[in-house]
Amino acid sequence: MASEYGACFVVLQPFAEGGGVLYGRNSYAARNEVTEVLYFPASGDSAPRQVSKCASANSRRCVTLSLLLSQCASVEVEGAAALPVILSGPAGAAAADSGANERGVALGLCYAANEAPGGLAGVELVRLGLERGATAAQAVEAIGALVEKHGQEGKDAPRSAFVACDAGEAWLLSVVGNLWAAERLTEGFHACPRGLNVRTRIDKSCADLRDKAQSLGVWDGSGDFSFAAAFGCSAAAAAFPVNAPAAEASFTLTHMFQVLRADELQQDAVVSSHVSALAARGAPCHWFTATPNARESVFKPFVFTRAARISPLTVLDAGRSDQTLLFKYHRGRNWAAVGNLLASLEETCVAEVKDVLASAHDAENHELEDLMKDCVEAEVKFYR
Repeated sequence: MASEYGACFVVLQPFAEGGGVLYGRNSYAARNEVTEVLYFPASGDSAPRQVSKCASANSRRCVTLSLLLSQCASVEVEGAAALPVILSGPAGAAAADSGANERGVALGLCYAANEAPGGLAGVELVRLGLERGATAAQAVEAIGALVEKHGQEGKDAPRSAFVACDAGEAWLLSVVGNLWAAERLTEGFHACPRGLNVRTRIDKSCADLRDKAQSLGVWDGSGDFSFAAAFGCSAAAAAFPVNAPAAEASFTLTHMFQVLRADELQQDAVVSSHVSALAARGAPCHWFTATPNARESVFKPFVFTRAARISPLTVLDAGRSDQTLLFKYHRGRNWAAVGNLLASLEETCVAEVKDVLASAHDAENHELEDLMKDCVEAEVKFYR
């Protein structure tokens, strides 16, 4: 069974600094995969959209849009107003392994397997959930509605798992074909397993979930119903590799960076990383590497503003190259020579962004509009 997954971590109250929620994710894929970070502004377009339905989990790993379209069928999804989103995902796909929206929702794909014609790809569901969900719960409900309408039936249908967060809570979401179940998290800290992440605690689901599971023959109706166990996809509990939260308000943004850089997380297979600091008060801030191996990458910040911009260096020019310019320069890096300097740059950036956000009444501060663009361009200067 081919699969794709991400190492996802969530820290809620009372452990996260600032009274909010911290989300972190490493994306795993084939070595040297190119990742894009893309920004899409709000859209009020209610026209139906064509989105890809890939033939396998691996077919979404394409470096050009033309190759993606040649390997994927498409499905027409009903239109809806779209929130502004920032997405991190495989180059050329215009979809996401992980991302965030203007309302302070972060959403990531934890696991995907058995993807086949007839079901929306997990990376498409991440983008659609962020575009349509003003809260984590709404993002879960949006994905649930889409898979109920467009998902395949059957116990061997495509399956996927997600985590959605906002400043007040997080949701685990598991999908098999057109069936789904979700669990609400309001406190503590959680490392998402590689597999379906919802078991016996189910706070939201498709209608008549247990009856449908019985009709598929995956549950005999006795005992507690476990969504993951019913579909034979329970995973061992995951843990924080470092920095497991231990004291109130002690877990910081930098701690999440360190978690994603831990040796235990197989850095050679990490193709990009994303952290969101979802503040209880003030503007959330979202940090992306857009490059492989979190230990040898720099997290760059992005804040949603009315005139937000990202760097063209994180976007694929499909007509001219099969990689972003940031990826190209990063690939030729001499980390021994520049690593300490870039680490210092990141540390300074974290402190300055925190100061600006703490003093800003909203996210319309002009200093924030080119924040990510400026940081990407500063990083590239070290590689040249």
